[in-house]
Amino acid sequence: MVTTIIRYETPQQFKEAVFPFLLEKEALHIIQLGVISNWLQFPDRYSEAYLASIHEDGDIVGTAMMTLPHPLQLSDMDVAYVDVLIDDLYTLYDHISGVSGTVTLSDAFVENWTQRRGQSAVLSMVQGLYQLEAVTPPQGVQGQMRAAASDDVPLLAQWMMDFSTEALSESASLDDTIKAVERRLSHPDAMLYIWDVEGERVSMAGVSGPTQNGIRVNAVYTPPEKRGKGYASACVAAVSQLMLHKGRRYCFLYTDMANPVSNSIYQKIGYRYLGNVNMYHFDVAQA
Repeated sequence: MVTTIIRYETPQQFKEAVFPFLLEKEALHIIQLGVISNWLQFPDRYSEAYLASIHEDGDIVGTAMMTLPHPLQLSDMDVAYVDVLIDDLYTLYDHISGVSGTVTLSDAFVENWTQRRGQSAVLSMVQGLYQLEAVTPPQGVQGQMRAAASDDVPLLAQWMMDFSTEALSESASLDDTIKAVERRLSHPDAMLYIWDVEGERVSMAGVSGPTQNGIRVNAVYTPPEKRGKGYASACVAAVSQLMLHKGRRYCFLYTDMANPVSNSIYQKIGYRYLGNVNMYHFDVAQA
């Protein structure tokens, strides 16, 4: 058997070559499918990327995507192909910011990469992957969901920054975050939504990364002083129902498995747990 790697110069080339493979396990591959779809909608989104497929006797057996400076995203593949992928990456990058993939696969990649490149790795989050096909709306929650508008941008930008700090331990400038929010509001497949209680904005949720049959729900955030009243559950349920009404067969989302509250909430409104994904970050300073 002959194992080879093919790299792609553009997201369109990557889509045409690998989407049929990725769609065989659509839920597991929502990041690669969604990021490429968004990139094609916003061509200036990324200036550098690693886009590759691994082949066994001509058939695709795995893919990898890294839109710098973001971590490497691994498709489902046999761990035997990790060495081949790292051999290719090794010729291009002295260091990478991290890697995300199923538990066994990401662990194997981290063990190999840290030994060869000397970067230390930290397991930053274990995420739960969920899929929804029908919504069970929560009862007795005040308010209603609406699409965000231009006058919501300053508040949403602040909420996005707070969300990134709290959930992802990441930070971004206010100007960059405002631009990101404005970009999302310009396209229905990247929209942000607000839960509104008598004119007061109390929670948000968004969608992004459309796939052939689904879309990912993300950016779920409620300010600390507004928590415990069911606003996030109601907002996510309403957004998910809207996506199904628009023709999506599925909604997907990731949770932090260290947060039992959010995992319980999503299951109560209809999200079904599919498995875990590890997110590792590498220490660039030690590369």
